[in-house]
Amino acid sequence: HVLDHYSSFLGGLPQFRVDYDARERDPRLETEIPFAVDRLREIVGGLLLLDLELLELPIDVRLESGGGEEESWSRSTVRRELQFLLSHTVHHFALIALVLERHEVPVPEDFGVAERMPLIPLAEHDGRLDQLDWSIEAHVHGPVRLAFDVEALVLDPCYRDTDTEALARALPCPIEWHPGFRLSIDELRRYPEYRGPEYAELGVALARDGELTPAIIGAAVRAGRHHPQDLKKVWHYVARFGDLSAVTEGPP
Repeated sequence: HVLDHYSSFLGGLPQFRVDYDARERDPRLETEIPFAVDRLREIVGGLLLLDLELLELPIDVRLESGGGEEESWSRSTVRRELQFLLSHTVHHFALIALVLERHEVPVPEDFGVAERMPLIPLAEHDGRLDQLDWSIEAHVHGPVRLAFDVEALVLDPCYRDTDTEALARALPCPIEWHPGFRLSIDELRRYPEYRGPEYAELGVALARDGELTPAIIGAAVRAGRHHPQDLKKVWHYVARFGDLSAVTEGPP
């Protein structure tokens, strides 16, 4: 519930129009811990990348208030919505803390207490975050002119001499080649907890000749036999631990 509100805010912010009533309500956030952790990391990354110059800008919001009829839109600001989200989060955390305490489950003293809950500093100092956790989805509203708006299309070497390369060369923008992404199953199995053991094993099952590449994951997406979110986590393994450019440039 809390994560859905943050996702609605970040999803609507580019248009300055946030519809909390249309939040996704994905049941996997309540039943699949690895999926919820992945979404939480995306939200933290989106909040940390928020441009502070946007705080005072007006924004339209819609949130059910129990009136029984379709709710109208209200005017707010980005700062005010962040304040609402923090208050909403602390409120629900306090309820969670109460339930846990009644079941004799230890709860940190700062959990669910607004004045002692430094969420942003804690997130900034979370050593588990890496560059993939700081990435957010972006939507472009309007035309993208490849000849003017795209500096270069970067391809993985696994697409050399394929239909993908042929199609790319037909586009009105330059083509560049990345050093490549390759992840052996032996290396993959060294990090089962990075995104979850089940996704590491899925990567092992998808691998060909003992390794994973972007082309293999792309083929799995097109085959439709696995959930796209599961395959995205397999890709995270390849991007994090199989980046060949990191051999000379350092860890990703």
